[in-house]
Amino acid sequence: MGLTWTSFIGILFVLFQLYGTGVFAYQSQSNLSGKFDAVAPSFELTAMPIFLPTTTITTSTTSTLPPVPTSTVVPSETTLPVESFVPSETTLPPVIDPTMVEQSVAAVSRVTKASQGDVIGRIMAPSIGLDKFIVEGAGATDLRSAIGRYRGTAFIGDKGNVALAGHRTTYGAPFGRIGDLLPGDKINILTPVGTAIYEVLDPVVASKLWAGTVREIGGGYSIVGPSDEFVLADVGDNRLTLTACHPRFSAEERIVVVAQLIGEPFAMLNPEFGKSIAQITTPSTLANGEAATAPVDPSLNPIVSEIDPSFNVVEAPKVIQTLQVSLNGLPNQIAPSIVFALLTLVVMTAIAAASEKFGRLRAYIFGSVPFFIVLWFFFRNLELLLPAY
Repeated sequence: MGLTWTSFIGILFVLFQLYGTGVFAYQSQSNLSGKFDAVAPSFELTAMPIFLPTTTITTSTTSTLPPVPTSTVVPSETTLPVESFVPSETTLPPVIDPTMVEQSVAAVSRVTKASQGDVIGRIMAPSIGLDKFIVEGAGATDLRSAIGRYRGTAFIGDKGNVALAGHRTTYGAPFGRIGDLLPGDKINILTPVGTAIYEVLDPVVASKLWAGTVREIGGGYSIVGPSDEFVLADVGDNRLTLTACHPRFSAEERIVVVAQLIGEPFAMLNPEFGKSIAQITTPSTLANGEAATAPVDPSLNPIVSEIDPSFNVVEAPKVIQTLQVSLNGLPNQIAPSIVFALLTLVVMTAIAAASEKFGRLRAYIFGSVPFFIVLWFFFRNLELLLPAY
């Protein structure tokens, strides 16, 4: 009976990893969807200039012109002066849009100052049906809820190499089909500061700096070792690197897909952008210590608060998260796993004893509910303890 129970529980655990973890991933993605919608401003708004458009006011003045000369004037008629309206234009200097400044500051902060586990983007690769949210960090907890950004790599849409990790087998397998990506396929990533578009590179070109270290090259991917951290390094271009365990159900190797950023990096992620905004919105000071103000119509230039010039200083973590961090389990799950394993054993023993006294059918009917409840918690804690693929 022991072997039967062990085999039965083993099969259930495999099914739990393949499908049960997908339930948690689905719930996490639903929660992240609401959070992303709440923190992501209008993409059209963040792409607009900081300044309101230059305002031109057209006014009209009345002037009296002399009568139009005529060759023949009828004595009985009176010729009156002709009045005309002469337009004149007054151009007001451009003014700062305070709403735009506030939106920009908030959007940049959500990218550059995100805490681990915060939702930072949404990745879509139409060719493989990928549409998932991205969180900050590629630790075990992070990847059990979403795709994660290796902390210390570039920001999405910024200069350098932004690296993302995801599971191929468990937790909904968000990167289950990245091996099907081909050169030229587009990958779109929505972020609080805009949408970054990447194009998958030929793996031969993408891995030319890794000569001698790539184990295998496929249509749009490369296979490297589990400790080949060079795939996370900045190689001088603006790229996106997707990583996952390989082969499926194993962490023996890593599959890597590289894509090139189309267009220029986001200007809002450039530290100079923050400095320029601070200079614009911080009033200059006169010799007497008072703030200098321009003679602009107050109704067109609402009060704009001063902005710290350092608000957009990019302070990436000093240490880059390694490929291994995306695989590690959670050591703090050892004790709960042991507790629920013992509880499962107790329930199994009780069912076995009840089957001898009341019959197997009755014992299984009344014992199945507590058995599966305890087993569910045991699987949940054990899965968190073990590496996820």
